[in-house]
Amino acid sequence: MKKLKVAILGAGNIGKFHVREFKNAGCDVVAILGSSAKSVKKAAEELYNMFRVEVRQYHNLVSLLENEKIDAVSICTPPELHSKQIKQCLEYSLHILCEKPLVFDSKYENYKIAQNLIKTSKERKKVLTVNTQWPSILDKLNLKEKKINNFTMYMEPPGFGETTIISEAVPHMNSILIRLANSGEATDFKFYKSKEDIKIKFNYENNNNICKVIYHIKPKQERPRIINFSINDKEYKREVTRENRHFIVSKRMKLEIEDPLKVSIKTFVGAIMGSEPLISETELLENIKLQDIILKKLSSQK
Repeated sequence: MKKLKVAILGAGNIGKFHVREFKNAGCDVVAILGSSAKSVKKAAEELYNMFRVEVRQYHNLVSLLENEKIDAVSICTPPELHSKQIKQCLEYSLHILCEKPLVFDSKYENYKIAQNLIKTSKERKKVLTVNTQWPSILDKLNLKEKKINNFTMYMEPPGFGETTIISEAVPHMNSILIRLANSGEATDFKFYKSKEDIKIKFNYENNNNICKVIYHIKPKQERPRIINFSINDKEYKREVTRENRHFIVSKRMKLEIEDPLKVSIKTFVGAIMGSEPLISETELLENIKLQDIILKKLSSQK
C-alpha cells in the first residue's frame, strides 16, 4: 500500500506537531503552507532540524493544490480561515483533518456552514473531521457511570482575548461532554469573567437527565499548560513529562496514555483507509452547535 501524501496548512505552532505525528503514522509530509515566504521558509527549516522532514514550501494555497499530488491536508491555520480552506481542499477531493474549531466564521452562526461542508465531503466521499482529541482518553478511564450528573474542565489555552481563548478551549471541553452525555440541550447559562479567567456554567439536558457543567478557562502563553477535569466529582489531571510521556492522574491511579494528538492523527489516517474517525459527524456538529450557543450567550452578557 502506497504511503499517503499529506500537506500541512500552517506548520508553525501546533502544525509542527502534526508533521511529527503524520510522519509517525507512516505518511509522507511533502508540503507546507505559510502566511509568507519568510514564515514558511523558517517553518521548513525548523521541521528539518526537529524531525528531518524535507518539505516543499508554499504561501499560496491554490498554488499548493495545483502543484502537489496529495491525498490529505491537515489545517492548522487561524480559525477564521478554516471554512474557506476546507472548501478549497474539498474542490480538489482531499481528505481533511482540521484543527479546532472546524468553523469559526462568525461568533455564533457556524452550524449551517459546518453542515454544508460535511455534506460536500460526503458527496465527494472524503473524510472531514476535526482535531478534538480528548475523547480518546475516556475509554482508558474505565468509567462505569451510566448517568453523568456533573462535568467540570479547566484548561489554559494560549492566546489573548475572550473570543480567541474560547475558540482554543471550548471545542475540546465540548468534545468530552458530548462523548459522555451524547446530544443534549444547554440551558441556564451563567458567566463569570475577570482579567485572568472565564468560568462558564450551564445545564446540559438529555434523556431526562441534567448534567451540571463548569468550564474554567485561564489563558497561559508558555508551556506546560494544565488540563484538569472531573466526571461525577471524580477528579483527573493530565501530566506530560519532558520526554513527552502522557499520564492521566487521579487519587487512585496514574495511567500512562498515548499522546492524544498521536491518537487523533493515527485515527484520521485509519479513517481514510475505511475505519471510523475519532470524532463522528454527529459529535462534530453538536460541538459546533454548542460552541455557537456559548458564544452567543457570552456576547449578550456585555
